[in-house]
Amino acid sequence: MSISNVSIVSQALANPDPVAPNLKLYSLIGLFVGVMVAFLWGLVRELTDRTIKDIDFITDDLGLVNLGIVNYVQKMKDMDQVIESKKTDSVDNFVSGGEESYPQRSRRRI
Repeated sequence: MSISNVSIVSQALANPDPVAPNLKLYSLIGLFVGVMVAFLWGLVRELTDRTIKDIDFITDDLGLVNLGIVNYVQKMKDMDQVIESKKTDSVDNFVSGGEESYPQRSRRRI
């Protein structure tokens, strides 16, 4: 391979304006895509939500009798902690003679 037949037409110059990445365009595209994803996520969550929001829906629309209301049920992980703390509290109160312990009767030795 010979390089004798190569000639320089003009000197190489760096472009003063960057060609890529176009930060303004990419930022706008990212903002638009982010808003669309958030909107679609919210829409899907709302459409797949099967919880009852109002008591009137049960009685009027479904024609059922309302037997009671459950206000709030914690997550099972939190519920386990509450149950454990109540167990240890009741054991501590029983051992220490707290409010929940039963009165001790004196025993006679025969």
